[in-house]
Amino acid sequence: MSDLLTHWVVFDDCRRLALRDPQMEPPLAETMHEQREFPRLGAISRAGSLFVPHILRRARAAWEDDSDDEMTRRRLAFALGGITHYAADAVMKPLMSERARADWHEAHRQMAKERSGQTDTKAKVSVR
Repeated sequence: MSDLLTHWVVFDDCRRLALRDPQMEPPLAETMHEQREFPRLGAISRAGSLFVPHILRRARAAWEDDSDDEMTRRRLAFALGGITHYAADAVMKPLMSERARADWHEAHRQMAKERSGQTDTKAKVSVR
């Protein structure tokens, strides 16, 4: 499965679980569900550690002073998707590497080098 699809699938599973989990704040679950396209974009975005905390702080402030609007909800949805990106990286990539008997991170580095023209496209990726 491609990296992009893996991140989308993890987000969609988390969205469905959030709707049924009694410990999940209903407004957050509803935001993930109603604003589906924004968290999907967040789920495939990198550098979540840079944007997620900032967006969450602003969304909380808007929520507390009752000034949240459509744009705030969209940004919050994007950040919630970004959180699922980390979960996919932390759980799914090691699992995919184990099942494929290959190092996902090495394969990803190799593909990035090929796209940038920094290496020979015939270089081999290590297999365990």
